[in-house]
Parts: sequence; C-alpha cells; structure tokens
Amino acid sequence: MFKEVCNTLGMSRTELAEKLGLSKTTIDSWSDSSRISKTAKVALELMLENYKLRNTIKNFQEGFASLNSYNLGENMMNNVFSKDNSDLINRIKHIFNELKLSEITCSRAMGESNYAKINQILNFKMYPDFDFLEKFALTLKINHDWLLTGEGSPFASDFIKSNFNSQFI
Repeated sequence: MFKEVCNTLGMSRTELAEKLGLSKTTIDSWSDSSRISKTAKVALELMLENYKLRNTIKNFQEGFASLNSYNLGENMMNNVFSKDNSDLINRIKHIFNELKLSEITCSRAMGESNYAKINQILNFKMYPDFDFLEKFALTLKINHDWLLTGEGSPFASDFIKSNFNSQFI
C-alpha cells in the first residue's frame, strides 16, 4: 500500500516517512501489508483519499472556470471557433479595411435592419451563415471563392479596373 501512495503522490519513501513521522527504516520494513500498523494503514488510506479529492475539486474548479469564461464570452476564439472560421473572419475584416467600411455602412449596404449580426460575426460571437456570406459577397462585389477559401483575389478584375481608373478621373 505504501508503494501505491508513493507512486500516486509522486514522493519517495523518505518523504513518506517524514510525512508520517516515521523513520525510513520502518517504511522499508513494510515488505508486506501485514507488517504495517493499523494507524499507518489508516494514514496511508487517508493520504490517497485526500489526493483523489483534491484532484476532483481541482477538476471541478477548472470546469467551472471554463464554463464561466464561456458564459462571459471570453476565450471564444480559442475554445469554440475553428481556424477556418478565424481565417474567414480575417478575410471579412480585410474587405472592411480595403473598402473603408464600418459595421453600420456595411449593414446598410446589405439591407440589414441593424448592425448587430455583423458585429457578432466580427467579434467571434456568431458563425456567419452561407446566406450572409453570399449576400456579403454579392453586395460588395467580392470573389465568393476567395471569401470562403482565401484562394485567388478578393475582388473581380473588372471591379479593380473600375476603382483604379476612377482614381485618375
């Protein structure tokens, strides 16, 4: 039994002897469990039980902390959203920067009644649905494949040419 305590708690026989207030020689003499006193057995059992209870409490505390941070909206990107979604949101933010859009102007252009949905998407509190992505791409004349995959260029060549030419006019 003392070997189980040493292995579980990660301590040496010398450390166990110190915890129990015994000499290392006494611990070494416990070659079989019949040589261990009843008091020492109870102490060893309590050490194991205490260790297991501490681990259980620690796991509950970590679980509650994770649940609390999830409920508060913290750590959403790390725990809930995938890298694909993060990349997609970064591409949407790229379009906002390129076109100098705000959440409000984008919502208006897309015909949305308010900008809450775009705000939640950009802040990783909501997944964008395919209808939103299609409407976003059509409204802002964005390459739909680029928006979904990141491959190709964000804008169609005729859109780039018209914006480039308008700078010289």
